[in-house]
Amino acid sequence: MTENNFEEFDPFVPLPQIDEYSGGAVCGETHDGGGMVFFTRLGEFACNRLENGEYLAGFPGCGLICLYGKDGELKAVTLTLSDYLANLIRTGVAGELPNQGIDIDQVVKRLFGARTLANVTVKVQERVVEVTMVDGMGELIWQNSQNFNLESGLDANLAVDEIILPMKVLVSGDEFMIGLGESKGGQNGFAMLAIGKQVDFAGNFDTGNSLDIQKLADKVALN
Repeated sequence: MTENNFEEFDPFVPLPQIDEYSGGAVCGETHDGGGMVFFTRLGEFACNRLENGEYLAGFPGCGLICLYGKDGELKAVTLTLSDYLANLIRTGVAGELPNQGIDIDQVVKRLFGARTLANVTVKVQERVVEVTMVDGMGELIWQNSQNFNLESGLDANLAVDEIILPMKVLVSGDEFMIGLGESKGGQNGFAMLAIGKQVDFAGNFDTGNSLDIQKLADKVALN
């Protein structure tokens, strides 16, 4: 995996478009002309096949991006913190956490206020978790990485200024799970995302049909 793979997933068209020549698929082109991006009907899920045959798939509005190999095996997962945490607030999930979303709300306000892009990337096959923070000019502010055991998972803390958010990574059967949360009174609570470890892209991506893209969305995000 090259570090540029995740960057290539970002340049979507502003809104999905209906392509009448491909059976009503919802699709668009990357800004650099690097290929087609297929969306589900409402545009919440997007998938792109890279030049090397790997797939980028995720839910941009929820801050989730996944990299899958040519064989459909999960290689890496990235959470864009501002989008992921803001979605927890928007859906009411943050309010169910131990500190009722107060910590998460503060982190979101600080990230947006400082125009800071913070990503948590888990390289599944390499057993590495990386946290990076980039300022509004694209300059790297901070980066850290930690190895973890795929069988036992990882429990760690993510610090944004003085605010600490607990983080959990684990594998359960065919699911890869990652989430952040809050801590209060020694109790941790997490908003976990369950992600498919193996996805058959070839059978669904090439049709470009929005129903098939929806099938991919259901296989990538399992909850």
